[in-house]
Amino acid sequence: MDMAAHKGHSRANAGLFIGIAIAAGAAVAFALINGGAPLSAGFYLPDWINWVRITPSMSGLLALGLVGLLVGIVGTVVSLMTPARKTPVKRTPAKTVVPTPAPAVAAAPVAVPEAAETPAPVAQLVADNTRKASLRFEAPVAAAAPPAPVSAAPEPEAPTQPLPSAEIIPFRPEPTPETAEVVPPEPVAEATEPATIAEPAVDETPAISGDPIAAALLHAGPEARTEPEAAPDINSVIHSAMRFIDRPDPTSVTSVEEVHAVRTQEVDSDAPPRAAQTESLSERMHEAPVGSTAEYKALSEALADNNTFEDATPLLDSVVLETTPAEAVEAREPAPDSEPAVESDVASLNATDPQAEIARALTAALTHWPDATRDIAEGELHVRLSQLYHDNALQSREAFARIAQGDLSGGAAVMAQEAQAFADARLPEKAAELWRIYGALHMGRDDTAAMHAYEQVSALDTADGNIHMYLIHRYRMANETDKMLPVIGRALGVVTDRDTRLDLLTQYAELTQAGGHLGHTAQALEELSRIRGELSAEDPDNLQKRSAHAIALAKQAQVRELLGEGPKAAPLYQHAHRVFAELSARVPDHAGLKAMAENARRDAERLSA
Repeated sequence: MDMAAHKGHSRANAGLFIGIAIAAGAAVAFALINGGAPLSAGFYLPDWINWVRITPSMSGLLALGLVGLLVGIVGTVVSLMTPARKTPVKRTPAKTVVPTPAPAVAAAPVAVPEAAETPAPVAQLVADNTRKASLRFEAPVAAAAPPAPVSAAPEPEAPTQPLPSAEIIPFRPEPTPETAEVVPPEPVAEATEPATIAEPAVDETPAISGDPIAAALLHAGPEARTEPEAAPDINSVIHSAMRFIDRPDPTSVTSVEEVHAVRTQEVDSDAPPRAAQTESLSERMHEAPVGSTAEYKALSEALADNNTFEDATPLLDSVVLETTPAEAVEAREPAPDSEPAVESDVASLNATDPQAEIARALTAALTHWPDATRDIAEGELHVRLSQLYHDNALQSREAFARIAQGDLSGGAAVMAQEAQAFADARLPEKAAELWRIYGALHMGRDDTAAMHAYEQVSALDTADGNIHMYLIHRYRMANETDKMLPVIGRALGVVTDRDTRLDLLTQYAELTQAGGHLGHTAQALEELSRIRGELSAEDPDNLQKRSAHAIALAKQAQVRELLGEGPKAAPLYQHAHRVFAELSARVPDHAGLKAMAENARRDAERLSA
């Protein structure tokens, strides 16, 4: 207690000084940033003296902030090192209670019939019939329990009847008349031993349908779950799908063993499959949509491996990819003349050699390319077709089958529809992958469609720097500067190479200045000046790098002046003047360096006056 009080007192004082230090630091930062302090000049005193003379208010705020920062730091250290006066804490002694001896009991034995003994309270599972599937676990109070009826003495080892199981049985048994089950009471232990309650064993037998507890447990509502569900795996998905497909009639099948017997009879018999299986599965999926694309793939693979469906009916139209409001999606029907061939190819993909199928599709697709670009497109197209083949989604398989038949337009249309569905479901990575395949399918034979696909990739996957640089190169060749600016912005977010960033920053500054976005221009020129300064510092004897640094500083100063930020522009002009003057001194016969140094000096003096 004393140590806690001491630490609290010290921390309170330290917190006050820390607050003073933070406020002073904020004042210093505000004065340096808003006042346009010549930070780039370092410890060059003439620049700082000029700044103090130009902005007396900000320089005074800087001085006050430095003093406050010093006071806060010193006060924090002193308050943490100085011990505080300890306050004694009074403790009240604990009162001891002397137990009162119990009154003596007559030694004469008293005969009490066993039937009149009060049984030990047994925990029971009570169902509240006013609200379905609302279960509570109650223990009866011994004082409020009514006396048990007089009956024969129970046997000591009499087994108790098991309570209904809390496990939800997948099939309802036949209804039986309600019967009242009497649970014999357990023998009461001696008075000297504490009473113990035996935990009833949980039986896995089906519950009686007439029992209200069983009815509440079998209620298909969210409140009927008494335990958290286990993490879903592929086996549970397969079992759930098979149960939805081959769900037996509850009036004829009452146990799991009979379900397996019915399935065995259907497999061994020559009867055609039930036509209502696919419809019931579709209805079930509309009732409880699949939560993600991975679960949908696992379900479709499980159904395909078990040969559940005779035809390859697409299931994606009835599946919601994410937990978003369900929207009606029109089912796309292929042309009547190509439907049998597509279904047969989709069904035979798993039974053939993958490399042979990919090679066959590549050969069929390359016949649509001109001779000049066929060899260039072959490598990229082979990679993308392999990626499409190994995608287990039904629409991806249909697109691959169409491409293998030579129907490139049909396959591209299927991929575009699937990519749009992924984009609407907020899955940009999957949509970008499909647009990459779409672009490879048109590159070299339809550049308009290929550029459209790669523009979609650039917008969906902003981390793909190669696509950004490719689009910038194509836009530069076509002189489409209006499309270049957003792509350069995405590329600057991922490109780290210094030379590449210099090129991108130069273009970005020119385009934003031409469009009137001077704020973005100033940011680009600020980073450009920093990189130019690093390059000139690495090679100080290189006059070209040093002059490029000075030019970047002068351009940044001009943009700051156009924005009305004179205090920020003046130090930049001064820095550019120093670099130009040094270069002019090293090359005295260069008239351009001398003129630029003189212009920078005049601009700095004009803004400082």
